[in-house]
Amino acid sequence: MKKVIAVLILFMVVSASFTQLAWVSKAQGENQAIRMTADFNLIAVVEGKEEGVLIPATLTLTYPGNGTVIVKAGGEVGDITVKSTMQAIKLASLLSGVDWRQWNYNLTIHTDSGIDGPSGSVMITFVTYTLLSGAPTGQGFNGFVVTGAISPDGLASSVGGVEYKCRTTEAKGLTFYYPLVNYTIKLAQACNGHRYTGVLNLTAQVFNIVEPPLSKPPFTLPVAFNQTMKAAANRMINEAKGLVNEARKLGMTDETLSTVQETINESRRFLDKHPYAAASLAFTALNEAYAAYFTARTLNQSYTLAKEYLDKVASNVSEKLNQLEQVLESLPKNGSIYYVEFIATAYTRLAAAKSSLLAYHNYSDSPTTLYDRAIYELSHAAARVTSIEEWIRSANATRNEKPLVSSTDIERLAWILKDYSTTSSEYASTLAQYAVKYYGRSKSILVYIDILDSIRKAADSYMARSNYLAAIGFYRELLSKSLDVMFQASIQAYRGPGTVIPEYADELTRMYNTLVTRLLTRGLTPGLAPAYYDYSQVMKSLNQTSTSLLLLDEAVVSALVWDMLTITLSSINQTSQLVTSEGPGGFQASQAILLVIIVGLFAFVVGYLSSVKGVAKILRQMY
Repeated sequence: MKKVIAVLILFMVVSASFTQLAWVSKAQGENQAIRMTADFNLIAVVEGKEEGVLIPATLTLTYPGNGTVIVKAGGEVGDITVKSTMQAIKLASLLSGVDWRQWNYNLTIHTDSGIDGPSGSVMITFVTYTLLSGAPTGQGFNGFVVTGAISPDGLASSVGGVEYKCRTTEAKGLTFYYPLVNYTIKLAQACNGHRYTGVLNLTAQVFNIVEPPLSKPPFTLPVAFNQTMKAAANRMINEAKGLVNEARKLGMTDETLSTVQETINESRRFLDKHPYAAASLAFTALNEAYAAYFTARTLNQSYTLAKEYLDKVASNVSEKLNQLEQVLESLPKNGSIYYVEFIATAYTRLAAAKSSLLAYHNYSDSPTTLYDRAIYELSHAAARVTSIEEWIRSANATRNEKPLVSSTDIERLAWILKDYSTTSSEYASTLAQYAVKYYGRSKSILVYIDILDSIRKAADSYMARSNYLAAIGFYRELLSKSLDVMFQASIQAYRGPGTVIPEYADELTRMYNTLVTRLLTRGLTPGLAPAYYDYSQVMKSLNQTSTSLLLLDEAVVSALVWDMLTITLSSINQTSQLVTSEGPGGFQASQAILLVIIVGLFAFVVGYLSSVKGVAKILRQMY
């Protein structure tokens, strides 16, 4: 029976988009509405007391709709509760293959008092995901309770008061689930709850299934991409070496500069087999070299003179970025999927550079942060100039590769990404304020709010001018920066046993494989997702586990972005124009479903047999 359930759930995870499309098509054809309702419990901590409280909740989903999300309670509903619920619902819909903009969602929290906090958002994600995916709910959702703050990529961030929530839940005879990043030995001794990493892992635990170690779907990146990445690596290596020589002339010792040389050596090591990883490592070396040079140039100066010099550098970098922005504006706005991705990436790097300049000016106002924060941000912006130039070169080299993407599809992607990224950034900003107020987090995290706001305004400006490629790049950066505030901040603050990063890497690997398998069924072969994945494996081989995790995160987000477009095309009930008739991977619907079934069943068999044998689970500096 367990094997049968595992096959059903795995099939649900991979093919939910087809199930949902069938539902919607039937509803459209018969002019009927769809309504789904679920009752479940949320767990909260009573303000001012060391005790938890169960709060009943009801979620209702209706189709057709317009993307409205309503959160109601007897008292005031905190802003962070509203924002986290919106994030939860949109993520769950996305993972289920559903365009949330065609549904309405109504969450009623049955309490007479007010409610605040993000800790119910993973439970809301799970309930929404289960309903939309058509999973068998059995006895419903009332036999267990989940706490955890959802992240835009489906992972679970840390929350407060876990020990009190666990005590209350277990006293009621319910099963308790909490984020792995909250795990400590002390908590494990006091709580019999289950720790989980994200939505997919939680689904597996709740339904008592074996998680298959899905193999990486095959992607073959264009030869032109690998060639341009190799050329970019060599260019940045040479620029880094030049800066190191200048820093040495200014008195910087070889011992201090050794980190740069080590990174250069690592880049050269992977130049032939992993060109993107080599380029990314070379970018890291260039970043480090700029920091070393700026430090050497200002170390023996007063704060006033040092800031004057660095401000001039910042002004020059800003001017170069503006020039590159004009170059990008003049380029064609459609081409291959690789061209679209790489031009959007050039815009993303432009957004990152401008964010770093903004951070530089924030940090350079204080002598105490000039050297440890401001110089790093300025170095990052300076190195990005070369990065942007090389991404433009790579885009131009792959413009005629197949599959081709139409201007209409680029516009569709920009609109749905705007919706999702805006929700994520608003959630991140609210969460940062909440963490400072209630969790005692450093106020330095609030710098992100200005950065997020700056990126969002720039992205909105591009949308208003119908430059959808630029908007995609900036909204993509907005999504990455939102992750910095949420899940990645949780990992960086973690101080418990060292099992967190490998297990979260497993969850990201499962998410990556689920998304890219779905993309393959539509003939889509994006470049960034597999490039990030490959780079993450390189960093893992170098024992850079934290960096490897962040790169896996970026791989998932890159796949998630393109999946938004496939969902949009499905929701409007049109045949995808993404793949030209002569392009590779043009699947018919029957072929797509067959591939999903084959991949899912094969992965299950491998995963089940591997688990029986006890095989261990699969284990930012980015160019």
